[in-house]
Amino acid sequence: MEKTKRILVIDAHAMAYRGHFALERQNLRNAAGQSTGAIFGFFRMFFKILVDFDPADVLVAWDPPGGSFRGETYKEYKATRKPMPDDLRSQITEIKDIVKQM
Repeated sequence: MEKTKRILVIDAHAMAYRGHFALERQNLRNAAGQSTGAIFGFFRMFFKILVDFDPADVLVAWDPPGGSFRGETYKEYKATRKPMPDDLRSQITEIKDIVKQM
């Protein structure tokens, strides 16, 4: 019997946020003192999912800059969300760079 081919779609912003806030109190930093909790959390989840689901292909999707149709359709969408923390913003750039290299 042929193995079912799975395509894994990653909601990258959601995983980065989750990694950041899950490990925020751990205060993970690199040698230069930059926060790395979101990076560590993102790739820990990412590799666990790869092992658990063994997908044939992986797509990593990022939220577009400037919002999406959801905010236009439903004005209260993410209305109570605080702005992205600065230390998370820089880690998203790092995560994107690592994903591109993979």
